[in-house]
Amino acid sequence: MSQCSGFISDQELMCFDADRYSILAPNAIPTGFVDGKAVTEKVLLALALDQNDYRLGHTKVFFRAGVLGMLEDMRDERLSKIISNFQARIRGFIIRKNYKKLQEQR
Repeated sequence: MSQCSGFISDQELMCFDADRYSILAPNAIPTGFVDGKAVTEKVLLALALDQNDYRLGHTKVFFRAGVLGMLEDMRDERLSKIISNFQARIRGFIIRKNYKKLQEQR
């Protein structure tokens, strides 16, 4: 495991953007874009992270202490918002469907 001075967390580039954190900046990744390092850099820039908090290697991203935890918190918050919105839309659909059914029975 390689280390950069002062950077304790590392992840492989493709795991970083495609699997977990692209949800934080979905518009930063153009359609059909496959270069892992460039996509990772675009996502990190779109998140407005301080460039002193991370370094891009050839195959990995190195983060300072606490930055990866902050990204996880941001991701969890974004997923919570998406799921809540989805649940609200489903509840609204079901309520409207039941209301329409009650109106037809009258």
